[in-house]
Amino acid sequence: MKEGRGDGETGGRGEKGNTQARPVSASPRLPVPQSPPPLKEGEDFYREGAFVVFTARYHLRRGYCCESGCRHCPYRAAADDAARDEEDFVGEGVE
Repeated sequence: MKEGRGDGETGGRGEKGNTQARPVSASPRLPVPQSPPPLKEGEDFYREGAFVVFTARYHLRRGYCCESGCRHCPYRAAADDAARDEEDFVGEGVE
């Protein structure tokens, strides 16, 4: 008795008599992500001593806040404004 050998008797897939490999079905290919455009010094960042400082333009192109406390983060400024407005609203509560 031949058990677990996956030879011609079962084809290794539990199918009797089928010893040929099945072709892989053609699946749609996912788009390959493109690399971002190169950064331009003076527009996307500038150097301050040994540091690289990203500009607001760079942050807007990136599309989100990394919450690292960046100097020119436009998202942090918007969050600070919203928090300040909320504090003002809460301060006007019912007495």
